[in-house]
Amino acid sequence: MIRTFASALVLAAALSAAPAHAVAAQAAPAAGVSEVQQGLISEREAVNAARRAYPRASAINARFVNSSRPFYVVRMQEGSRLFDVRVDARTGQVLG
Repeated sequence: MIRTFASALVLAAALSAAPAHAVAAQAAPAAGVSEVQQGLISEREAVNAARRAYPRASAINARFVNSSRPFYVVRMQEGSRLFDVRVDARTGQVLG
C-alpha cells in the first residue's frame, strides 16, 4: 500500500515537472487517429512547403484530408487571386 502510494507520488511529480507537449507525446494516440496517420508531416510543415513553392503568396489556412493518400489543402492568396495548393502529407511534396 505504501509502495503504491509512493509510486503514485513519484509519477505525479514527474508528470507535473514535464512540459505539456512531452506529456501529450507519451499519451496514447487520440481517439479516431490511426497508426497510419502517425509519421505524417504537420500542418505547419505543409504550409511551409506551399510557401516555398509560391513565395509571393500568403497562406490563408490549411486543412487535412484523410484519404488513401492523405494530403493537406493550403489556401493561398497572391494579390486578389485565391488558390489551393495540395501538399502530400507523407512526403511534404507540393502536388499542385
